[in-house]
Amino acid sequence: ALRIKIPLIMPSLVLTFFFSTIATLQVFAEPMTLRPLTNSLSWTWSPYMKVYRDAFVQGGLHSAAATAVVIAVVTLVLSFGFLKVVNRRAAERTP
Repeated sequence: ALRIKIPLIMPSLVLTFFFSTIATLQVFAEPMTLRPLTNSLSWTWSPYMKVYRDAFVQGGLHSAAATAVVIAVVTLVLSFGFLKVVNRRAAERTP
């Protein structure tokens, strides 16, 4: 399994890892919908919940804007990193 199956599904695993990481950074609707039903979700459970809290609950628009820009830059870096990995692997396989 380690020598045959894992190398065959490695591109799918890498793709799933990067997309899951980006989706985790951008999750907002689900925790905000479930927050009234439970006490275990804090206002900083996801990055965008922190942005919402800073902007609309605490009135810190500058802090919220800075956090949103950092999230956008991290997402951009992850996306371009994934693109470089995919392009490098495609170039190695092409004769």
